Amino acid sequence: MINERNSTNYNGLSLHDSKDTMSNLDCHIETEHNINALINNWLQDKSTSTPLQDLQLIIEEIRSFPRGDERIQRMNTLVRTLGRAETLAIFLDALREAGSQTGTIERKLSEDSSKGTMHCIYGWCGQTTLVNSLSHPTAGTMHSFPTLRERLGYNPATWGLSIHIWQPNPNAKGFAMGVEGKSDIVMEPPHSHPFDFVSMLSKGSLKQSIYVEQEDTPAIRNGRYNNICLEKIDGIWPPHIHRRKANLTAVEDQVSLKEGDSYFMPAECIHDVETVLSTSRDKPAITLFFASEATTTGHAYVVPELLEYHTQHPNLKEQARPLPFTDWDKKLSLVSSYLKGETETLNLADVVKYTGDYAFFHRETLAL
Repeated sequence: MINERNSTNYNGLSLHDSKDTMSNLDCHIETEHNINALINNWLQDKSTSTPLQDLQLIIEEIRSFPRGDERIQRMNTLVRTLGRAETLAIFLDALREAGSQTGTIERKLSEDSSKGTMHCIYGWCGQTTLVNSLSHPTAGTMHSFPTLRERLGYNPATWGLSIHIWQPNPNAKGFAMGVEGKSDIVMEPPHSHPFDFVSMLSKGSLKQSIYVEQEDTPAIRNGRYNNICLEKIDGIWPPHIHRRKANLTAVEDQVSLKEGDSYFMPAECIHDVETVLSTSRDKPAITLFFASEATTTGHAYVVPELLEYHTQHPNLKEQARPLPFTDWDKKLSLVSSYLKGETETLNLADVVKYTGDYAFFHRETLAL
């Protein structure tokens, strides 16, 4: 394991520059070839191919590299190759097929997805794990503090590949920032992640903002959190050990991301993603998200009402439940058809059947 976070040429890039750089970065030839091969092998012979095992092996190869340009180039190649809408749809078909292969390693790997519990609990329909790495550290794994596993609820050395479907649960209310009126915009509270990640927009469009903390300098704050004091908390789930008031300034405000864009984001970078409700209810954006090992808890910056809700519901995360297998299978089938363009719309509400109204959202106004 490595005790220091090695710097990279991509570390100090703005989101705008990261998007332009990563979206045009040359692919790592071997990684690209291996991903295309696992897709083609499955299309040619579904009975003997092992696409989930093959993808896990590719992830294992990538995470053997220490943090640096080589690792990030390979991560970017994976999301840009697998994240193309048609290719990602085929992999979802393969994941569904693996779920029905009783007694196989493919079936066991598919259970990381089918038994996942976080598909809707934090407000969005459809969060889906594709493949996780093995859980042991490698020579390239960065060191984490001893209690991080307990705080996160999983082994920090584990890497994860998932898709995020930016479609709010139908009952999701979110937490208002206190402005009168109505708005068609919802966004995640500003937050940082416990890990570096590379992401690609496989479908649709989004906007994202980048923030920094400002102490005792309210005059230079800007963006949507101008004149709004937030609560800084450790992680996005209760219970929280640390909290304090914080002010943010937007250093990049509402950067547009379109289908095919990818970007790298280091741990501890404060950002949010916003989406338009009227669009996301039936034509949501979909991103492929590739996270490396965790080294910290990450932080969130929330309105006081959200923190109060967490205080009153310390076991909120325990409400999460896996989908029945048939609903998981249907979810993947619907998403695959949407990615392929066979259907113009996607609505997962009737599949996830989540009746809760909690959402890790901020909304700009008092009414939606």
